[in-house]
Amino acid sequence: MATELDWGSLGGTATGRKSRFLKFTAGVPVVIRPVGQGCQFFKCFVNGRTVIIDKEVVDQAEIMLSEKAGQEIKAKARFAINVFDRADNEIKILEGGKSIFDQFAMWSQANNGAHPGGTTGWEWHINPTGEKLQRKYFVSQVKPAPLSEDELKRVKKKTDGGLEECHSLSEQFKGTALEDIIEKAFGDRDNTPEPNSTPQSAPQAAPQAAPQAAPAPVSSSIGW
Repeated sequence: MATELDWGSLGGTATGRKSRFLKFTAGVPVVIRPVGQGCQFFKCFVNGRTVIIDKEVVDQAEIMLSEKAGQEIKAKARFAINVFDRADNEIKILEGGKSIFDQFAMWSQANNGAHPGGTTGWEWHINPTGEKLQRKYFVSQVKPAPLSEDELKRVKKKTDGGLEECHSLSEQFKGTALEDIIEKAFGDRDNTPEPNSTPQSAPQAAPQAAPQAAPAPVSSSIGW
């Protein structure tokens, strides 16, 4: 499953129906405030499909997919965290590569391991440029943004049986079991629905090797 981020060792608005993901448009900056724990997962694109793979079986999955496809298939490391999108103050999922999340990690390391999504976190300005493989993200700190009482109520789980507003990263990025990998990538499309996910274009600075997977604490990568 997706791995919880270990910050100490980390080597736009949708139209129509609300999206759980933060959307980026080239040249349109966004301001966000991370909340909660982040996760690392692994993802690859095979046969026009997105396949999420658990960290523990990435190597095996890559071999299986490569043999089936007749060409090398490499998964890429991805990261995700819930954020307040200051454009509408809705809680959305920020999914990205190291070009964004390295900045959060460096902030954490410079602040004695403070949690970017904790109560004393900051707001961040992210300016996307370029399209698809030319996409780059320029990330900068805006200001300290302690969570207000209202925001704390929104991110904490309710006690009345309702659901918290933060999205479940472990459910959103749940890894495909190794025995189901081939079916997921090459099986009948009617029987293999695609998971909801952000657009396929990946930032140029995002990690090129590794993984597609479901959100699970990355014990060896991003710590808060």
